[in-house]
Amino acid sequence: MAQNSLGQKTTYVSNYDPSVLYAIRRSESRKKNGVDESGFYGYDRWNCYEFSFLNNNGKPIQKVLRFAYGSDSPNIVESKSLKLYLYGFSATRFFDEKDVILTIKTDLENIILSPIEYVDLYDHNYSYSIEKISNKNLLDNLEVEVNGYKPDRSLLKTEKIDSFKKIERFSFLFKTNCPVTGQPDWATVHIKYISNNIIEDSSLLKYIVSFRNHADYHESCCEKIYSDVYAISSPRYLLVECFFTRRGGIDINPMRVNQPIESLELEKRYWRQ
Repeated sequence: MAQNSLGQKTTYVSNYDPSVLYAIRRSESRKKNGVDESGFYGYDRWNCYEFSFLNNNGKPIQKVLRFAYGSDSPNIVESKSLKLYLYGFSATRFFDEKDVILTIKTDLENIILSPIEYVDLYDHNYSYSIEKISNKNLLDNLEVEVNGYKPDRSLLKTEKIDSFKKIERFSFLFKTNCPVTGQPDWATVHIKYISNNIIEDSSLLKYIVSFRNHADYHESCCEKIYSDVYAISSPRYLLVECFFTRRGGIDINPMRVNQPIESLELEKRYWRQ
């Protein structure tokens, strides 16, 4: 397995080479953020838009690669190492698409030490739609005063009501930073919960904005939001999703929920994706 290539001068591999893949242990960020990994289910969805390989005749084939794996995997794959790994396919011949998919699945499973739940390739014949968000569920139009840009659970304020209520909220204002390079990461945040402890919208927006100077990986940021919202609202149901914009042709979309997952929802994407 390679050393972490983040923050280092990039040397692009000329052929398929799984040794460039780099694993990051989930436990390190979870311990740092005080996240209980037994308190949720979830998965990480990856879309790789700049993927190409050579067919058996040497002709280039252009596809979008999509894969997903569970949040219970011991490791995640570091995104820049994945970019370098996938670039190596562009100069390597494969017998067919099944060969490509099996190769990627096997290599990623060796890195994350867990099954890849889904992997497939798409071309121009695949159609998708952009998710619509109702303004009544969008926090971003609220006028709030923000005085800090480090994650602060104490910003979250709740109102207790007599009965349980379903709440769904979105924000486009989520920004964090790569923990190695400091590059900005941008995401749409989706929070849905059922509780009788209702989080005040203005406090939820301030909390989301408070991540603006925070440095951590996408998956860890999603889990911190989940952990903090769960602690303050004691919900019957909680779903947190972060839809990050792409960097290097790759976007990462972690999802965490407090109930077992019946099926993977891989089609969701928002206007910046």
